[in-house]
Amino acid sequence: MPSAIILVSDVANLASVGCKIVIERDWIVVVASGDDNKLATMNAVFRTIDLTALVLSPAFAGLIFDFASDAAVALTIGIWNIVSVVLEYYLLILIYREFPDLAKDKKQDVE
Repeated sequence: MPSAIILVSDVANLASVGCKIVIERDWIVVVASGDDNKLATMNAVFRTIDLTALVLSPAFAGLIFDFASDAAVALTIGIWNIVSVVLEYYLLILIYREFPDLAKDKKQDVE
């Protein structure tokens, strides 16, 4: 069982890094539409959000683990993940509608 948990955790971490790379390297360039100032500002905002989340999330998780039972923590994390997935997919739909160039295959542009 611990091996399965570690494997799932590794896959989730890999997916998270892949998503981050796609957003920071590909999407921001499309959304900025060639405006270097907008691109720099967006990169700074994304970096700030990323670093803030990396600092605050362990603190909040530690507080939850400290003040609640294991079952309450598991339920809280499960609900948080479900809400996050629904919100993420909704926002992705909105982004793709706003910027249809994101849906284009990059390989076609190179050829």
